[in-house]
Amino acid sequence: MHGRIKSVNFEDPFYQTCCIADDECSGHIEIHHHFKYKGSQQDVPFGILPLCVYHHSIEKRKDVKDRLDWVMLNRTTEADRVLYNRFNWYQLRAYLTKKHSR
Repeated sequence: MHGRIKSVNFEDPFYQTCCIADDECSGHIEIHHHFKYKGSQQDVPFGILPLCVYHHSIEKRKDVKDRLDWVMLNRTTEADRVLYNRFNWYQLRAYLTKKHSR
């Protein structure tokens, strides 16, 4: 199922349920590559997120994308942010913090 993704332990409990986990969740868990860097998806643990079929089908919707950004951002380490330093982590955190602090 996930043969080409070597950097992720899919036995980790995080990958057993939808990372959005709200009342609308339905269907089995699918793997979503959320982190894109320099125009291509990356096989990095913080950017590979478990989504139910329903949320995977609407992952481009702004409210869902923002929630996925928040989950991804909170899974990064300082080393991740240094390695992918061309991605504006500060701007993403500022945007999401402002949006959710209203």
